[in-house]
Amino acid sequence: PDSSSISMATISISTIPEATLQAIGSIPNVKTVLIGGMDRHIDYDILIDFIKAHGEYFYITSYESGKRIYESVSGLPYCTWVPDLAVSVALARRETPAGGAVLFSPAAASYGYFKNFEERGDVYKRLVTET
Repeated sequence: PDSSSISMATISISTIPEATLQAIGSIPNVKTVLIGGMDRHIDYDILIDFIKAHGEYFYITSYESGKRIYESVSGLPYCTWVPDLAVSVALARRETPAGGAVLFSPAAASYGYFKNFEERGDVYKRLVTET
């Protein structure tokens, strides 16, 4: 699809699974969800169960927590793991249908990859605006 026909939302402050689930329900027309960051070994069961039950979204997981989540749902055709945010954004551009929204709501901390959630959000915005 033409990436100019999709919207890209960010809720970088989302550092727990419950926040990501709230975001999915709050952003209109979400089609793709970007998840992942530092693995603090928190319980992701609620998010994993949601992913298993909601194949209407395409989930792109990354970093340590994303890998852990992906391994819990591996085999689902609507969930994949990639190494980082740049690859996540590029894949989301290709896979999100026209008119759909991409939601960046990591359900994980930014530390180890970014200074804080603000920097992570700024990097996401920069990646979105790059051609």
